[in-house]
Amino acid sequence: RGYESAEDALRSENLAAVRREAVSHPMIAGALISRDARTTAIVIELAPTESNEAKHELLNSIRDTLDRIAAGAVRLHYSGGAYLEVEISGLTHSDNRIFTPITFFIIIAVVYFLLRNLTLSILGQLNIVVILVWGVGLLILCGESINSVTVVIAPILLAISISDSIHILSHYSDRYRANGHDHPKAVKDAIHDLWYPCLFTSLTTFAGYLSFTTATVRPVITVGIFTALGVMIAYLMTMVFVPSLLMAFRGIVQRTLPDLKPESPGGGKNRLTRLMAWLGWGVAARPKTVCLFFLLLTALATWGVKDLRFETDFVSYLKD
Repeated sequence: RGYESAEDALRSENLAAVRREAVSHPMIAGALISRDARTTAIVIELAPTESNEAKHELLNSIRDTLDRIAAGAVRLHYSGGAYLEVEISGLTHSDNRIFTPITFFIIIAVVYFLLRNLTLSILGQLNIVVILVWGVGLLILCGESINSVTVVIAPILLAISISDSIHILSHYSDRYRANGHDHPKAVKDAIHDLWYPCLFTSLTTFAGYLSFTTATVRPVITVGIFTALGVMIAYLMTMVFVPSLLMAFRGIVQRTLPDLKPESPGGGKNRLTRLMAWLGWGVAARPKTVCLFFLLLTALATWGVKDLRFETDFVSYLKD
């Protein structure tokens, strides 16, 4: 049936006829309109946008306009590649703002538990903040962006960068007590003793993340390159910036360190040290049993690999 215009077709006296025609049309029923005529699809083709921000503003404008027209009379659901991309981008940004500070404070708590010194813990945290700024800043300066894959770079750098700092600060504390509280010598000894082993642990981690460049997915390659660079930045900053902090805040550091005498080889151990010594003794006493135990665990884990699944359904991650 022909109508003079869309407004004419939607007149109240024509609605019943239009509905009957729509649900009986083979190209419309079940595609754009459900067969019971209770659900319909509004298909919008978006013109290319200059940036994700522009796309986000456009989709928000469309959603606000449709919500205003619907006025709560009907339920609206949004889907499509553009909407999914913007929604995941927003969730990624939100999660990053939440979990990065949480990771940061968890690291503070762990470092304080290990070092038992608030000043050394704060110096270590200051170091990882600088490393994080350098690592993420380099990513942005190179024209990359934070997406659902590269968002993991910041938490990874937080976790990796603190390891060398703990080595240096813990060894400094031990040397400080062992050499009769000679602060400059303790700092020098800490760097002298640990720069070589820390270099090789950083290089192996660097090589591991650099292997991501063999992937075919560009964001995965980006994670590999910039995490690898971040690892080496972390090593450099730990070997240069942490000693500088220890010397710059020498007075505060020395005042907060406990005035303890050097520990004898067998005495003054805390519970964690005694536990690790007990584990070491057990491993040395029963090496074959320990090896067999871990081989059995490895076999069990290998059996579980057969059920490994690769999930790419991003829609299932979103709330209704």
